[in-house]
Amino acid sequence: MRTSLLLAMLLCLAACSSQPQASPPQPVKAAEAPAAPAKSRLTSVATTPGGVKIPSGYKLVVREGQQLYCRKETIVGSRFPETICLDEAGLKDLENRGQSARDDLNQSESKCVGTNCGGP
Repeated sequence: MRTSLLLAMLLCLAACSSQPQASPPQPVKAAEAPAAPAKSRLTSVATTPGGVKIPSGYKLVVREGQQLYCRKETIVGSRFPETICLDEAGLKDLENRGQSARDDLNQSESKCVGTNCGGP
């Protein structure tokens, strides 16, 4: 019984280790030009009916007649993602805080810090 089992295992191993037969190369077709140019991901920005930009990762969800924009976020220290939902005012606040952070960063880069600050 053991020898027949060993023989069957060796046959399976030999069959798995054999090389597949090479198929003849397929002819390469010339790439066709698309009928209409595809829109770039950077040019199409989703906005709410109020004109607020929807950040990537947020999806429209309607709960109790209210439009919310939700995404899943894994909180540090947890393996379970939480669903974070914002209404249009929350998205506007998120956009304003992001713009404020970018402005602060740009302002701090433009300040003169060293001893040679363009003076005489």
